[in-house]
Amino acid sequence: MYSKKRSPWRARFVARFCVLSACFALGSAHAQNTLSLDAALRMALEHSQTLAAKDQAVLAAQALSVAAAQLPDPSLKLGVNNLPVTGADKYSLTRDFMTMRSVGLAQEWVRADKRQALSARYDSEAQVALAQRRMSEQDIQRETAQAWLTLHFQQRVHQLLNQQSQEMGLQLQSVQAAYRVLKASQTDVLAARLALAQVKDQLAQSQRLLALGQTQLMRWTGSDVVQALDDLPDFKSLHWQVDDLQSLNDHHPTLVVMQKAEAVAQAELDLAKANRRPNWSAELMFNKRGSEFSDMVSLNFSRPLQWNAGNLQEREVAAKTAALAQLQAERLEGSREHLAQVSAVVQTWRSNQARLQEFEATQLPLAQLRKQAAEVAYKNASGSLNDVLQTRRMALETQMDYLRLALETAQQWAQLNYLTPGRN
Repeated sequence: MYSKKRSPWRARFVARFCVLSACFALGSAHAQNTLSLDAALRMALEHSQTLAAKDQAVLAAQALSVAAAQLPDPSLKLGVNNLPVTGADKYSLTRDFMTMRSVGLAQEWVRADKRQALSARYDSEAQVALAQRRMSEQDIQRETAQAWLTLHFQQRVHQLLNQQSQEMGLQLQSVQAAYRVLKASQTDVLAARLALAQVKDQLAQSQRLLALGQTQLMRWTGSDVVQALDDLPDFKSLHWQVDDLQSLNDHHPTLVVMQKAEAVAQAELDLAKANRRPNWSAELMFNKRGSEFSDMVSLNFSRPLQWNAGNLQEREVAAKTAALAQLQAERLEGSREHLAQVSAVVQTWRSNQARLQEFEATQLPLAQLRKQAAEVAYKNASGSLNDVLQTRRMALETQMDYLRLALETAQQWAQLNYLTPGRN
């Protein structure tokens, strides 16, 4: 048992005071260099090459939309017709009256409705790329927020375990001192050493998770150095009302992409319908003959003969119609599934908030009081060291459970709060 001088307890108090003072000084030194969640989100959006790629996809589709609205370029034709290859006039360009040197222009006249439909198709693809960019922006915000929150809670877990390790070290010193004056047993010393080893093992695992969390946050922000993190945001409230979930769901980037894909399918259907009417082509040729023969001009028109429209053009229209109906059905089903998933996250997030309140109001205080009671009893020689170690371990587990639940709740908050891009 402890002696009446209680020097180990004074040593523990001094050590705790030094640790708290060092943490306060460190926090003051880094107060100006903390990384807030909003700052991490801005860094992630600026660092992302995915968004830059989507921007280029939008520009490419917009350029094709402009090009598709134009008539095809005319074709220049050069040739020699009816060139003799035998007889006295062979290979002569001028002696035979039928030989002609020709130069001409050919132009395909694509109907305006076809060009409009093709332009609309590429414009719809630009809208798809833009919607995909917004979806990527949402993904980046959500993933960055969850990485920031994960690292924040991992730091808190590491600090908690580090504090427990120091306290267990002081506990071991006290037990060893008591053992040397025959106030404690060898079993007590071994139990204290085992408890310290277990906490140090947890601390090593926490160090590994802390390094992984830092790497994950750096992956999104692009920064080589992870700054001290700012205070947690209020993850008990959202920027949108749960009653607006249906409306918000309709504007979710994933569903918007599906809507824009329907617009592409509709444009392709319009183009297939326009292809029912073939294009005309015109060709103007100037034919130069020998000097003793007259020159000639030829004007020709052509168009495809759609003699098998039932198996060609109409089949294409039917295929595009079916493809559009498929996308519409998939979007409706996707909307229902997404709404159900988000609703489930909302319900879990609300339930976890109630659990956190119960932890804060009941479990954490009770675990702390029980630990203090066991320490006082051991100090007064009315309790055992095993009770102290057990209550300390249970208090630590309760705090760890609380932090794990808080992290889960914060990640659910990030999933909901960044349901659409640009909301923070």
